[in-house]
Order: sequence, then structure tokens, then C-alpha cells
Amino acid sequence: MVQNDTEKLNNMLDALEHYEALYVIRRITKDNDALIKKTIKIVEGLLSDVDPEEVAEDLYYELNSIDVEDLWNSSGKTRYGYVDPDEKAWEMFVEVVEPFMDKMKKSNELNMPLAAKNYCLGILQGLRKYSNCATSEFADWVVDVPYDYMDTVLIEWKKGNPTQEDLEEVESQLGQQG
Repeated sequence: MVQNDTEKLNNMLDALEHYEALYVIRRITKDNDALIKKTIKIVEGLLSDVDPEEVAEDLYYELNSIDVEDLWNSSGKTRYGYVDPDEKAWEMFVEVVEPFMDKMKKSNELNMPLAAKNYCLGILQGLRKYSNCATSEFADWVVDVPYDYMDTVLIEWKKGNPTQEDLEEVESQLGQQG
């Protein structure tokens, strides 16, 4: 089978680990302003393409997938003392939400306000859906946590100094969900 250079490159890139692919990009763009600008444009396009509904669905799915057995197995009396199940449930909840929050924070850091707003909206929608529609037994351990955590999401998003228009849009969406 004869491969052209594009096919060969694609196959080789597929074989790389993420950190290796980053190394390749950094080497190719090093000291080449045209490639740097082109790479920035591509990366900005990828990072700014955030669908709030998709974020909400992903977050809801992740939260609804938390197994209550994991909570029970990691709380209560242990050989190191006592782990409060309510505190452990909060911790497990936050562990699922944090990667979504990290993406919102990173969007703020990269001065990508639309992406940050869309992550914020998606996280809030996902928390609302989880609070209203969760089917997992774990949800019984975090009944008030999704609503409590919404404040944390808003506070973190606002650190990016959103416009008044964006603030009003997010508040409007919150009102419509309520």
C-alpha cells in the first residue's frame, strides 16, 4: 500500500501522545511568525467553539454517573478516622464539576469572553438539570449542592470582567431556567 505524504503524516500524528504532538507544533512554529499566526487562528477557533447545551449535557451525564457505592466505600469509619459522607459527597461532586470550571477559567485567562460565557451558561444549565432530573442514588446526598455551587460558577466567571450585556444574558438565562 502506497501512502502519500499527507496520509503518512496523519498516521504518524495519530500515533503520538498529546505531549509529543505539542512538541511537534512548538518546533514547527518556532521562529516562524506566519505559522505562529496561523496556529493561533486555528487554536482560537477550536477553543472558542463552545456549545452551552453540549457542556450542560456532558456535565449532567458526568454528575449522574457518580456511583453512590463509591461514596459509601470512601466515607464513614475508616482506619484513619471518620470521613463524613456529606463532606465526601460534596468533594466528589466538585471533582466532577472542576474540569468544566477549569475550561471556563482558562477561557477567561485567554481573554476569550464568549467561550467563558458559554462555559458558564453550560455549567449552570448542567447543574440545574442535575438538580431537577438526576436519576442516580448519589443525587440524594447532594440535594442542595448544585444550586449552592451555581454561585461559585458565577463568581468565577465574573472574574473575567464580562460585559454588562453578557451579565444580563446570563442572568436572563438563569431566570428562564428557574
